[in-house]
Amino acid sequence: MNKEKKLLVLSIIVIIVVSGFILYNLSQKTPVWQKIYKGPDNETGHSVINAFKGGYLALGNKEISGDTDVYLIRVNALGNQTWETTLGGPGDDYGYSLRQSLARKYIFVGKTSSYGAGGYDAWFVNVEEDGTPSFNVTYGGSGDDAAYSFKQTKDSRYIITGKTSSFGSVLGDVYLLKVNPNGVMQWQKSFGGPGTDWGKSVLQSENANYWVLGSTNSYGYGGYDFYLVETNPEGSLVLSKTFGGTGDDFGDTIVENIDGSFILTGKTNSSGKGSFDALIIKIDSYGNQTWNKTFGGSGNESATFSRETNDRGFLIIGDTTSYGAGGSDIFVLKTDYEGNVEWNKTFGGPGNDYASFILETFDRGYLLIGTTIPPKNGTRDIMMIKMDLNGNTVPL
Repeated sequence: MNKEKKLLVLSIIVIIVVSGFILYNLSQKTPVWQKIYKGPDNETGHSVINAFKGGYLALGNKEISGDTDVYLIRVNALGNQTWETTLGGPGDDYGYSLRQSLARKYIFVGKTSSYGAGGYDAWFVNVEEDGTPSFNVTYGGSGDDAAYSFKQTKDSRYIITGKTSSFGSVLGDVYLLKVNPNGVMQWQKSFGGPGTDWGKSVLQSENANYWVLGSTNSYGYGGYDFYLVETNPEGSLVLSKTFGGTGDDFGDTIVENIDGSFILTGKTNSSGKGSFDALIIKIDSYGNQTWNKTFGGSGNESATFSRETNDRGFLIIGDTTSYGAGGSDIFVLKTDYEGNVEWNKTFGGPGNDYASFILETFDRGYLLIGTTIPPKNGTRDIMMIKMDLNGNTVPL
């Protein structure tokens, strides 16, 4: 057999093996489940990520004898808990956002009154694979400061946003910090006016600038409005804009699309059908609104998190009192690129259920984390819902 024929045979074998592997994976059913992680105390769920050695790591908070600590839960692919740990000091400590670190560890941000300069401080914590903290750093001044969201930057650092009353307005300003992998601050900035302002979500765009979405009552049309801030890589202000109407509008998440546009999500009572409705706004790379849509019924809806999906659509989660089983229920809304609804689901029971974060998993599904409060004893518990790409799961 000559060289060309050998290469052809080898290529055919590779194609057959790869095709077989793809077909096998496509034939495997996505694991779906719902779990409630009950404890004697109040627990709330905030974030969940794919763990390095399989399964998932969840971040929340746990009250122990009136003291609040950060709560980490490790679960396997079927949602069965393998370990748990709490982190914190003598004061109250909260974790809000969790990510894999550059060194194959985990990082979460939040706020702490156990450590730092005074009141609450923004908190950056590095965690080992087994949940043991390796170091933690605080940021802030004599007022109250918090970190709500963070992302890895193009130069292998981290950008963090939250709220500060130590710098700027005593009522609170958007807090923006850049830190190195060890949490050492490179710079910090505050943005806002005489009222109350905060940052809830942050990202670095393709042009390397930083974009923050939060809320403000310093500027805008009335009440609170979406507050959008763009800075250059050094943290200097490029633009700030507000979106909203005469009522209250609160911004929660910003997502960059593949074409350089952005999706902003939150809630509004300036427009829509009910008291509050979920609000989605699409803007271009200059911050100009392209379209906006509201989703909801006669009750209250709030969009608490959104993400772009692999098919360039959007997954939006939140809470609803218009639909579902009773009280407040979790909703999951899947839209296409233009914000047209492809499917929507509600989850929950007769009590109150709230969504915080949703993960697109490696096994072609979604994993949602939130909090459930049963109607009788009122004790909060962490809830996780594993669903397939169409939002299907199994009953509790």
